[in-house]
Amino acid sequence: MVMTGGSSLDLLFNPRSIAIVGDARERNFYFSRAIYKADFKGRVYYVNPLVDEAMGQRFFKTLLEIPDAVDYVIISVPARIVPQIVSDCSKKGVKFASIFSSGFSETGSEEGKRLEVEIQKAAGGRVRVVGPNCMGVYCPRSGLAFRLDQSRESGSVAFISQSGGLSINFTLAGRRHGIRFSKVVSYGNAVDVGDAELLNYLADDSQTSIIAGYLEGTKDGQRLIDALRRASSKKPVIIWKGGITSSGAKAVSSHTGSLAGSSEIWEAVMRQTRVIQVDSLEELIGTTKAFLFSPPPRGKSVALVSISGGSSVVNADTVVRTGLKVPKLTEETSRSLKSVVQAVGTSIGNPVDLAGSYNNPDALRKVIIGIGEDSNIHAIIVEFAPLYVFHWSRHLKDLKMPSAIQRTLLVSANHVKLKLGKPVLLTLVDVAYEKESRKIEKMFTKNSIPCYQSVAEATKALFNLSRYYEAKRQ
Repeated sequence: MVMTGGSSLDLLFNPRSIAIVGDARERNFYFSRAIYKADFKGRVYYVNPLVDEAMGQRFFKTLLEIPDAVDYVIISVPARIVPQIVSDCSKKGVKFASIFSSGFSETGSEEGKRLEVEIQKAAGGRVRVVGPNCMGVYCPRSGLAFRLDQSRESGSVAFISQSGGLSINFTLAGRRHGIRFSKVVSYGNAVDVGDAELLNYLADDSQTSIIAGYLEGTKDGQRLIDALRRASSKKPVIIWKGGITSSGAKAVSSHTGSLAGSSEIWEAVMRQTRVIQVDSLEELIGTTKAFLFSPPPRGKSVALVSISGGSSVVNADTVVRTGLKVPKLTEETSRSLKSVVQAVGTSIGNPVDLAGSYNNPDALRKVIIGIGEDSNIHAIIVEFAPLYVFHWSRHLKDLKMPSAIQRTLLVSANHVKLKLGKPVLLTLVDVAYEKESRKIEKMFTKNSIPCYQSVAEATKALFNLSRYYEAKRQ
């Protein structure tokens, strides 16, 4: 059992029994169906005084009518009723409750703030509360979910979020990008369980190897800083901080009622705690993929492989502007590549512009593995352009060409990654053949090669990966 600061959140993520209070027909029993689809193995009880039976299940009038013990309660009732439900939880001996209901301090109203105080009084230190104004807990291993379409497959990425919407977006995006989750908590206004406690718990969680988060503000700055420092000393912590502009800070106060803080303060905190800071959902996803699928790079030197001279130039600019390096290949590598790549229309330097040789699986394999073996190179970004490959396969009536190139690229990338210990990131030029691009992305993601929509996205993710491991080596 993981213990943090004298308390444990184990039962929150692994309850033996659940009660869902307030689920109604007009919402098609939202949480009840999500829990059913997630295949929760324990007992589930349903509470709504206006419903006798639904989905083949009996509904209790009150929580106190349930004859058995309940570990975790999901509350979805009007705000004014929430304190009474929390009081019933306390009387029932419930250990944890998550409150989906909104209408509290995030409204800025005195009534909303008063209701939050009432929740705390009703809990009395006996019931641990997640929320209000949150989605609650997603833990596929134990069968907890707050969406019907969340994956039942568990993984090693944890995510904490003040925003319920972003917790939905990130977990659903994970299905496409190969990210699977150990534990996800949308904690909203954080009247009780909040950022620091969750970070401390996840730092010690053996099922979590990467912690990601979306933070807007905090109620205890020093405690959060200490928790970030502790967690990042044990595993990568990737944080997207909202509300760092004056307009964003105003939005924060109306969203979760939290204190946002200035951008300068937060950036300093991220540096001091060695947390990876990202600025968008796309960067959060991309950076998480890089950590999940890549070995630690031993430096910042990147090789770029492309089919286009123009792309090679702008890609090099992008990499250098981000803070990585595009060094020359060793003379030995250059000589080796010249022997396998056509002489016309190519550039055997770094970036490597393969032109027509890109459509030659044997040349592509030797180039990627040869670059991977180069002592000057720490990582490779390969730009795959379906618009050329599929166009030429149809022009030449060689329909096997695309699959042959894809297999070669996959095998070569895995060789560099697994045998040589260097990250390989794939970018897809998605300006045509979109359907084919999505199939390629799915294939590589399934085989743990991270895919990106642009070299800019891949470069930013690789920079975050490199900077984290560089800091660890110091």
